[in-house]
Amino acid sequence: MFKAQLRLEQRKEEASRVSKLIADLDSDDLAVRDRAFENLLKLGDKVQAALKCSLGKKPGPEVRSRVEKLLEKLEPASKLIDSRDMRVLEVLEAIHTAEARSILEVLATEPKSVWLMEEATAALRRLGR
Repeated sequence: MFKAQLRLEQRKEEASRVSKLIADLDSDDLAVRDRAFENLLKLGDKVQAALKCSLGKKPGPEVRSRVEKLLEKLEPASKLIDSRDMRVLEVLEAIHTAEARSILEVLATEPKSVWLMEEATAALRRLGR
């Protein structure tokens, strides 16, 4: 249980950091905007969902442009599916235990990869039948 709480806290901190970086894309200071862009790029695929969400909030032209550029750069990486992640999902779904379900729930909300979140959510739906 402690590990799950620790992960939840880490995810909240990371989500807060990503939100701040996205907000910094709208800074009046060019250096702050550039630094935020580079930091978001370094975070990679796991910020894709947050970036897409930010576009839904109708940002200004500067933020929209930078977010779209980030998504363009991150898209090729998101298409590379880690075969280990795929096998992990298959095993967790196959063993169908409470602990496996708990891990799938974490993966479904973990911003590591949009693909991983979607597949974990689909596995949970299948297990719910």
